[in-house]
Amino acid sequence: MRSSALVAVGVVIVLAMALSCGSADSSLFEPPSPGAGGSGGDASVSDSGGAGGSPGCPSTTPTRCGADCVDTTRNPAHCGECGNPCASGMLCEQSSCVLKACGVDGDCEDGLSCTMDRCQQGACTHTPGPNEGATACPTGSICVVGKGCVQSKVCQQASDCMDSDPCTANEKCDPSKAVCTWTPLDTDGDGRAPTICGGDDCDDAIAAVYTGAPELCDGLDNNCDGSTDNGATCGSAFAACQNGMCVCSADHACGADCVDKSTSQAHCGTCFHACPSGASCVGGQCKCPSGSLCAGGCVDLATNKDNCGACGHACPYASSCVGGSCKCPGSQILCSGQCVDAKTNPYNCGSCNHACTSQEQCSNGNCICNGTLCSGVCVNTTSDPSNCGSCGKVCTVGQSCFGGTCGSGGSGGSGGSGGSGAYMGIYPEVPLSCSPNQIVLFGACFP
Repeated sequence: MRSSALVAVGVVIVLAMALSCGSADSSLFEPPSPGAGGSGGDASVSDSGGAGGSPGCPSTTPTRCGADCVDTTRNPAHCGECGNPCASGMLCEQSSCVLKACGVDGDCEDGLSCTMDRCQQGACTHTPGPNEGATACPTGSICVVGKGCVQSKVCQQASDCMDSDPCTANEKCDPSKAVCTWTPLDTDGDGRAPTICGGDDCDDAIAAVYTGAPELCDGLDNNCDGSTDNGATCGSAFAACQNGMCVCSADHACGADCVDKSTSQAHCGTCFHACPSGASCVGGQCKCPSGSLCAGGCVDLATNKDNCGACGHACPYASSCVGGSCKCPGSQILCSGQCVDAKTNPYNCGSCNHACTSQEQCSNGNCICNGTLCSGVCVNTTSDPSNCGSCGKVCTVGQSCFGGTCGSGGSGGSGGSGGSGAYMGIYPEVPLSCSPNQIVLFGACFP
């Protein structure tokens, strides 16, 4: 009884202090109406009401917290005591908040119509839904995770909505409804409020950490299950998470990559051996779906001009690859890697490497003599000392054949030294000294 009396006195003092502060209210929410039970008691404080629970509360929900009768052994908004909410995604079991495991979204139903309940990574998450449709709150109220639709404060201007609650941010006055609006505290910008504010973010300083987040290999408890890197994957079957870092096994490490060399396009069979365009790595070897694999990629050896018939066998300019062989256009033939016209080419006249002499001309694939045939040999009888002027006419020693006539040099004239074998040619005024087997042609010794 003495204990109850002391509590009553304390409540009276608190109420008196509240009345002395006037009507100022730092909360964004209007205070709820006190319940029927507990005369003179603070509506926000549990009234035990004796061994049978709070006055007016049934035995199944024996404790009054504000206007509600609750069971503090299992109520997530008042777990263990009034005003002690469990974080989003947690259950209240035997007066303690515990993480709720789930398999499907239906396992996470929190009984609040305005929240969106999801199962992520085996854990339940709850976020305020859009203020429309099934998740809409009545006019003048706002959705709060763990509480549902809560009456918001009436306002005329933004300053009416400023409060001292660190769990609210971006307090504004909605002029269309004349009520205060706000967003939950979210320091790291991951869209989730910290657990101390009723959210599911166990570390509001790191965006990659919140209930239901995928567990990464980073040395952090990303999904807030109390274990670091538990079940974290590294994106490769050949790497394992060790001390917050993905470590690749030595036989699969290629620089910064961790790969299967039997299938890796960039490391096929061995590190840094990349398969060319069109090829795939199969069993550690680069293979083409069709055609042959050459340095440039997958090609058709029957038609590829750079790899005609075999890799690296390129066809010459102006030719094409037909049936794995280089073909020249028209009547041209391929000789020594070049397309030539055998009808007119003096070095490949009629066939490859059949060359005409200097006195012959290739015509229609035959070497035609431009001079005179002497014993089957084409000669120029105007300059050939063995056939000078006609076949078989040989100039004597010291003579040269010029213009089909054998001639010899004379003594030099004034202004020049005569020379044996010198022939004046068609410029007698210019004496020249030529060798016995040379002739003077246009003022010069030939050949």
